[in-house]
Amino acid sequence: VCLLLLFARRVRRHVGVVAWPDLIWRPIISAVAMGAVLYGMSEIGVDVWLAILPGWAVYAAVLALSGGFTDADLRVAGAALLHKRFGWQSQEEAESA
Repeated sequence: VCLLLLFARRVRRHVGVVAWPDLIWRPIISAVAMGAVLYGMSEIGVDVWLAILPGWAVYAAVLALSGGFTDADLRVAGAALLHKRFGWQSQEEAESA
């Protein structure tokens, strides 16, 4: 998101108009939740490095619950993971081959 903001002019020229508020509110809310977890855990004496894992989990959970992962996102990520990591094909790729 930060890089998109830095290159907003080029994105607008080559991609088109981007709905920035709709694009960035979910990651911002997730980052605030993660920050609250990191701050809270560091205040009770937990080492910040140990608080990163629960903070990351809260970030992912809030992002997922707020609709940050769409079906299309999960399909693309799953296909990329299966194909590149394990050499597996998706059902659609296997049927078309």
